[in-house]
Amino acid sequence: MFIIAPGDNKKTVPAASCGQIETFLIQTAYAKNPEIRNRQQTKMPDWTIKGVVRPTQGKPTKTEQAFKTMMGIGKE
Repeated sequence: MFIIAPGDNKKTVPAASCGQIETFLIQTAYAKNPEIRNRQQTKMPDWTIKGVVRPTQGKPTKTEQAFKTMMGIGKE
């Protein structure tokens, strides 16, 4: 089990931050496994960055991989 919370304030966590983190984690899990049981917050945004954010299948080009490395985006 993992506990995820922003580290800014140790006494309270803003509800908006919790919601954003939850949505991000659910969407990330859903992108990896569309059979995920949680159906709330699984609607993915309509935009993508080819080979970088919500990429389609296939290996990223050298340029796309360089951009991901520069941005610190983990390997898909």
